Amino acid sequence: MAFMFADPIIKESRLDPGQMIETFMPLDLDKEFMDIKQSICNIGKNFLIKKVAINSRSLQDTLTDNPKIIHISCLGDYDTKSKNFYLAFEKEFTGEEQKFTENSLKEITDSVKGHHIELAFVNACHSGKMGEIIFKAGVPVVVCVDSGEKIDDECCKEFSKTFYYHLVNGQTIKQSF
Repeated sequence: MAFMFADPIIKESRLDPGQMIETFMPLDLDKEFMDIKQSICNIGKNFLIKKVAINSRSLQDTLTDNPKIIHISCLGDYDTKSKNFYLAFEKEFTGEEQKFTENSLKEITDSVKGHHIELAFVNACHSGKMGEIIFKAGVPVVVCVDSGEKIDDECCKEFSKTFYYHLVNGQTIKQSF
């Protein structure tokens, strides 16, 4: 499993384009990772989880590594200027938000052929369009959030922890919900 995460510390202001501002509510990604890891370890099964900060390059590299499960945890939103949904990745070395758009994801998924990914879990608000692109790239099961919806960070963490616990414990994906 690849647990990929981003929580940019600065982003472009919506009210003053070109002006960079601090993000207001950091995600608790370390807790989410540790909760998932602990819930799987409690079962006593051998399960490798790789934790990777996500940006365009690391996503491509990770997809090439061919994990069976890819979990993306970050913020998601809609850019009214470009009229695109995006995932908020981090630019390498700066912590600045990188708007990873539908087109960016499609370019990467189109370039990675012959993968064996069985499940993608996109833990982000407004991630439905991204989920559709991942599904069309040949991932048979994608868990994501309707593009019109926001989700609470605490609910996300609890759902993902419980979902993986049941999945690794032998439940089907449907039963794990």
